[in-house]
Amino acid sequence: MLHTSCPGQFIRVGTVVKNVLVLILIALLASSGGLSTLGFARTAASIGSAALYLDRDGADSVSASPATWTRGPGTSMRVCGNGPQTRLTEVAMTFFHGLNTGDFSTWRAVLADDFTAIYTPTGPATLNAETAQTVNESFRVAFEDLHFEIDRVLVGASCDFVAVYWTATGTHTGPLVTASGGVIPPTGQSAVIPGVYTAEIREGEIVAEWTHWDQLSLLIQLGLVQPL
Repeated sequence: MLHTSCPGQFIRVGTVVKNVLVLILIALLASSGGLSTLGFARTAASIGSAALYLDRDGADSVSASPATWTRGPGTSMRVCGNGPQTRLTEVAMTFFHGLNTGDFSTWRAVLADDFTAIYTPTGPATLNAETAQTVNESFRVAFEDLHFEIDRVLVGASCDFVAVYWTATGTHTGPLVTASGGVIPPTGQSAVIPGVYTAEIREGEIVAEWTHWDQLSLLIQLGLVQPL
């Protein structure tokens, strides 16, 4: 089990960020990725005071495999924290490792016994480990080349919340199951979707996680809904 307790002091970028400034920061970051108001409102409520952990800038290559982080030359990756923030991020990255590879075993290994998930807009229901994995696997079936790039990571100053801003790409080659239980046949269309993932992590385990992404944009890119 990864130990993620936070020491009393750690390196930060600049001074301690007050809650009101964090709300502004998150809103600005979210607006650059086209996220919904609900998405970054949830992130703001979860993160509270935060320190910017990582920001991918163009040439930065950020892998969603656990414990694998690379930086290209001449880039502006910014890091704060002296270790616990890195370990929290590694735990959160297991979610994306599963989505990118189809192997969710590493993610399942770090889920708490009372784990819950809410995946908006997939559905309002609170999911457990089994039902959450079913939802995630359904996207691997619908988009066999599904790939997530990590854009930004925010780690809460309390060392128990992580927010990950991501961009997903994929080609719709399989049946896509909807929140109502319907099935959308393959369209053969490709899509690029931004989103945000938030996780509450305690003692190396994911207690709860939330996702928010632009479903309307996906339906438009798949040719199922006409743009306004």
